[in-house]
Amino acid sequence: MKKITIISYLILLLSCYVVTAQPLVISGLVIDQTKTRIGREFYEDFYQMWQEVPADIKDDLNLIIKEFYDPRYGFRIEITSDNMVIYRGILAPRSDDIKQKAKEALEYAIEFALTQRQTKQEFY
Repeated sequence: MKKITIISYLILLLSCYVVTAQPLVISGLVIDQTKTRIGREFYEDFYQMWQEVPADIKDDLNLIIKEFYDPRYGFRIEITSDNMVIYRGILAPRSDDIKQKAKEALEYAIEFALTQRQTKQEFY
């Protein structure tokens, strides 16, 4: 009888203890969803330059680099963060073009990151 009372008391205590868990958030990722060699080369060039961006700018973002084939224009690259399109461009198969587009996309991503950080500071 005493054991049942102790167990009941422990169950009551445990049920009253509410744990508010903080959601696990992973940020700072750059996800590759390219499909061809050209898209992969763009991703690698972009990622290499992205690594040189200061951590306080890029750590709050998760970027997804997607590649689409457009019969009219060729390969289309799109970079998104939180379902918002940051950059959209057309890739030519030339290596110099790919590097230039990656640099252009990097500038857009940095500008987006700075705008996001400023918005958070204003509203939070």
